Amino acid sequence: MGYKKTFLFLLILLVLGGYYYFFETKSKEAKEKVEKIPELKKVFTFSQEKVIDIRISRGSGEEIHYQKTNSSWQMVKPLVSQGDTSALDDFLEAMRNLSEIESITEQPSSLKEFGLDKPSLTLEFKTEGDIPPQTLLLGNDHPTHTMVYARTSDSPRVFVVGSLIRWEVDKEFDNLKNKRGPFFKTGQ
Repeated sequence: MGYKKTFLFLLILLVLGGYYYFFETKSKEAKEKVEKIPELKKVFTFSQEKVIDIRISRGSGEEIHYQKTNSSWQMVKPLVSQGDTSALDDFLEAMRNLSEIESITEQPSSLKEFGLDKPSLTLEFKTEGDIPPQTLLLGNDHPTHTMVYARTSDSPRVFVVGSLIRWEVDKEFDNLKNKRGPFFKTGQ
């Protein structure tokens, strides 16, 4: 009978020791790894409420231009249309939260290899009293197709951002082409 109790106590001790090792010691290591992850650098520094002008241009020459007057957004190019302010506020929120995923090079020998010599998309945001506007140039897709090469107009440095930005911007052009979205009334 003495061996059974000793074996039971040894088994309980092993279970408690295993619990402590896996859930206490390993979780501390995991937390330390998470704390070491660097915070991603935001691409834009504007305050969303202070943006008064947005220009979105494709490399092909297509352009959409929005202006804000009296806290209301209006498309002014390629056509004039009053629209839903909340849709552009959502777009601005997505752009304001856009982060660099990885820095590629500080001084590229050629922008052509990244598709930034002739950017496929240009995003320009002007805020109250902001001269010049904050501009982001988008080039080729990264080989993984989950990121896009980018740079700001005020720096030669090349970095990558998530490829969802291209979808977010293309959505604006698709809305314009198909006459739908926040700047078109049903049946317009």
